[in-house]
Amino acid sequence: MNDKIDRRTFLKTSSAVGVGLGLSQLAGPLRAAHHKSTMNKVRVAAVGTNSRGNKLAGIFAQIPGVQVTHVCDPDEQAMAKGIKTVEGLGGKTPQGVNDFRTLLDHPDIDAFFIATPDHWHAPAAIMAMQAGKHVYLEKPISHSPEEGEMVIRAQQQSGVVFQLGTQRRSGENYFRAKEEIADGAVGKPYLGQTWYANSRKSIGRGRPAAVPAHLDFNLWQGPAPRRDYQDNLIHYNWHWFKNWGTGEVTNNAIHEVDVARWMMGLELPQRVSSSGGRFHHDDDWEFFDTQEVNWEFPGGAMINWSGRSCNRYHLEGAGRGVVIQGTEGSIKIEPDYYTLFDLRGKEIRTERLEETVGADPIPAHVLNFIEAVRGNVKANTTALMGHRTTLLCHSGNISQFLGRTIQLDPVSGHILNDPEAMASWSREYEPGWKPTA
Repeated sequence: MNDKIDRRTFLKTSSAVGVGLGLSQLAGPLRAAHHKSTMNKVRVAAVGTNSRGNKLAGIFAQIPGVQVTHVCDPDEQAMAKGIKTVEGLGGKTPQGVNDFRTLLDHPDIDAFFIATPDHWHAPAAIMAMQAGKHVYLEKPISHSPEEGEMVIRAQQQSGVVFQLGTQRRSGENYFRAKEEIADGAVGKPYLGQTWYANSRKSIGRGRPAAVPAHLDFNLWQGPAPRRDYQDNLIHYNWHWFKNWGTGEVTNNAIHEVDVARWMMGLELPQRVSSSGGRFHHDDDWEFFDTQEVNWEFPGGAMINWSGRSCNRYHLEGAGRGVVIQGTEGSIKIEPDYYTLFDLRGKEIRTERLEETVGADPIPAHVLNFIEAVRGNVKANTTALMGHRTTLLCHSGNISQFLGRTIQLDPVSGHILNDPEAMASWSREYEPGWKPTA
């Protein structure tokens, strides 16, 4: 299977609208489709509304013809936050629900958006699709490669619309950069350099603590094997624990790596190597604050990622980004501009977004999903695309934990001739919670 979307589809949905989602900011073809369909109501339930989910609730609620009907979260405070956000935008007050599974058969819900911790992503998406609901899922698509394969099967079997939150695939600037590369601006692309820098503080050593009264911790853990509550886990630090999170590479590298893979027309690698460690702080982190991952692809191409979670020193003048190098030059891509260089590194030209076009691609990505649900366009991501990029990130972690290079089948993505590495293809579940698809 091929995960490419043709350029006509790129252009049809090339709109990075502002937070206000004013129709005057939409690109022509999408504006016309959107104008025709705003009376086609789409009813959406929000699953997870503490941080990113709260932002998404606000974006969904601003789209004409979309109603956020329910806000689901095992944390009553996060639930209240989501409800307040929707109400504040003039929407009808959504119903608060502790467990989204009670809504799977609800006849008045068309779609779910899911912004839970990673360990819930695939199980929740699979349940929703098997119930016939469309799904917008935050990245990563899975907690393990096996889950990604199950999400693909669930989407294929159900035929619903699926969109992964790799929102750069709906960014106007990225469409333009993709066209430059397709038109030969850098020749044959063979190296994608990606990076991320932050200045995260230590999470310390967690201590056993009573579960807050507003949190259903058993439901929050859901598919993950049960662990005792500790005071440095919720709401963000779960990213750094293997039982619930998947580390920085799937938390942040996934965005730039997805762009590089997309721009270069690559699918799955054949060789993966990672080095680094937890160097900056001595605490409960179970992943890596410093990581270098290399993915080598058939046909002579490579993507690498440089991750610096605890030192915000910029590379190429930015805290995160993508540079694609080719036989005729290079292109540096940022959210609101891209720059072309010749083989000597001399700048040729820089193209910037117009001031009227927002650089944040999330609203456009959400709108693309809604228009796909309405049948006007195709979703800019698919389960297959999301799985392939997430698999790159998982394979980087697998290589890092094992301390050696791993070989992949570039068709299936499965790890070759290494049973120990392949044992990481799946994860352990709380009894009775493993999804099936």
